[in-house]
Amino acid sequence: MNVSEIYTLVNYIANKDKSGLAFKINRYNQILEILDPDFFKRKIEEFELYRRGSETPPNEAMFSSKLLRDLKRIETVTVPVNNRININTLTRFAYAIGMIGYKGSRYLKIEFVSDEEYDDRREDSILDPYDDNPIATMAQNFIYITWAGFATRDVELAYYSYPETPFCDYYLDVNGVMQFLNAGATHVWVTGEKDSSGVAHTIGDANWTSLTVELTYEIDLHWEFMMNILTAAGIKLEKPIVTQYAEAMKAEATRL
Repeated sequence: MNVSEIYTLVNYIANKDKSGLAFKINRYNQILEILDPDFFKRKIEEFELYRRGSETPPNEAMFSSKLLRDLKRIETVTVPVNNRININTLTRFAYAIGMIGYKGSRYLKIEFVSDEEYDDRREDSILDPYDDNPIATMAQNFIYITWAGFATRDVELAYYSYPETPFCDYYLDVNGVMQFLNAGATHVWVTGEKDSSGVAHTIGDANWTSLTVELTYEIDLHWEFMMNILTAAGIKLEKPIVTQYAEAMKAEATRL
């Protein structure tokens, strides 16, 4: 499903469900912006948990998703003398996969550990300056690294970066009716139409290039994402009920 189809179904349910109200498009886009990073990071963490445990994940599509390959980044980062990397300086950092450091011609794997283990082993490395097993931990917006004799070094960090924020673009036609715009679409203005920011247009205005950004997940995750949107709208339904709503909406559209 694309973002406009999800919006249409969510709005249909919001109007049918007793606890729901009409779901405004601007509110929908706000929820997309808020939900997407958390949803993505949660799925990445689930994926990494199964990958590292060599277990079969419940969602094979996510496990083999091209999304994961496309959003995996490897950057060489110069770690300053304070032994920490500010993740806000990285490209849309979401989740660390691993890190290696260089010492001479050797590559050393930098082990990610918990805060507690990091503190314990860091104290050991201070007592034993010949300990050459680098470790790292994450705290707030930083990755901290401890490495015996560490000064300024380059490390190679592999991580997942957040996808582009989804957005459902549209315009209002001369009758004030919302018309959705697909990603990459171009619209030729007619006098009296308004874009999604509320600006009125006339014939001859520069063509509008759609701002729509679709979800980057596999299709079977769209349902789960939509359930999150419904919850944000104060509507809690089981997936079979949502599926029934989807079928009912299709049937109504066919009769029109």
